[in-house]
Amino acid sequence: MNQLSRSMKNLFRLYGRTALMVAVLSVIIVLSMVGFTVREGAEQTIAKARTNAGNSVTLSLKAFTGNRDSQKLTDELVKSILTEDVEAYDISAGESVIVNLPNMDQFSSAPINYKGKEIHVNASLNPNLLPERIENFANGKWEVIDGRFYNEAEQKSGAPVVVIDEEMANHFQLKVGDRFGIYFYDADATKEVTVTGIYRKNAEKVNLNLLTNMYTPYRFLKNVLTESGIKQITIGSATFYLKDASFVDRFIEQGKEKAGPKFQFTANDVMLKRLLAPFENMRSFADLAIKAVLIAGAAVMMLLMAIITRERKKEIGILRSLGFKKSTVMLQFVTEALAVALMALAIGLAVGRVASDTASQQLLNQGMKVNEQMQHSMQGFDLNGQVIEAVYPSLGITTYLLVVWMALLITSVGTLTSCSMIVRYEPIKILASEK
Repeated sequence: MNQLSRSMKNLFRLYGRTALMVAVLSVIIVLSMVGFTVREGAEQTIAKARTNAGNSVTLSLKAFTGNRDSQKLTDELVKSILTEDVEAYDISAGESVIVNLPNMDQFSSAPINYKGKEIHVNASLNPNLLPERIENFANGKWEVIDGRFYNEAEQKSGAPVVVIDEEMANHFQLKVGDRFGIYFYDADATKEVTVTGIYRKNAEKVNLNLLTNMYTPYRFLKNVLTESGIKQITIGSATFYLKDASFVDRFIEQGKEKAGPKFQFTANDVMLKRLLAPFENMRSFADLAIKAVLIAGAAVMMLLMAIITRERKKEIGILRSLGFKKSTVMLQFVTEALAVALMALAIGLAVGRVASDTASQQLLNQGMKVNEQMQHSMQGFDLNGQVIEAVYPSLGITTYLLVVWMALLITSVGTLTSCSMIVRYEPIKILASEK
């Protein structure tokens, strides 16, 4: 108790030095809190932006060059690229076909060149593995208004089922459960299919000159082509859905090694890396600032404590000559330093909270500027809802404890400087030099 009383009296007696130490340590705490706020805000913003951008990667063939037969994307290649990072994958393999319905050519048709001959097809069959992942249905632009998509059992067995659009259903008075024939010119075979669902293209004008789109299980198309002797099925693209958006770069790097230079991987991150550059820089700067504050703070406290200890050299000599042990004198300096640290923490955390709110607001403003830049540079493009939403960070208890730990660490470094000087002081020499 006497130790604490003496320490407090010394702090008030030497109020100028005490105020200086409290001010220095408070500034260090405030700067640390601002640094942690900027770092956490930038990290959370980057993480949220990557999540919003999606965790999908699309594999496709690069622009055609050379022998077309040597540049095919097959389902075998797609399977070879799968890694533990992949949660699921889908295949896009659009197939132009001929629907055997009366006057279908008047509803929808288009000429294509097949083996040097012009063939008029009237529909596009879109096989896939994950109907729930089809973009237009997933984002609500299209919806199934009657029936359903094919189920897992139909997908695995390759059942001859299709989902057709509302315009086709109305034009031919088709309903769920109806059947019609489809001619596959690649396989030179006609297959009868059953309608399991009818979908509507919301907010879209239907152009009757375009081929009508039908959706079917990928296994159905594969069975048809395999039965005709076609062993390898050429697909348009494959989309990989990763377990986490943070795996995108790693997956692309591994995939390029397996696929080779003829194929390209495209992540769903329109301008994302360029737009996140300011936040990446803010995070790096905040990390550097926190380290600099810790190092500079420790150096300043060492210097202050050394100066104060030297100025109180006579006091130390008197206490030692009165019989106080070195450990007792050192404990007094430690107690004074802890008292200074507590006062600085009270002031620094309060001021730091206000400064952190200001830093958070600046972070939000930066997010709005980035979005304005995106919208300006991408006029006329559908960004699919991709925006940079700066997160207003709220420092958690862990961060506050870390700030307290930093303040105590800096104080400890300064205290060790005092203790090392006290150990070397000899009371007789100190008092003799004073005379």
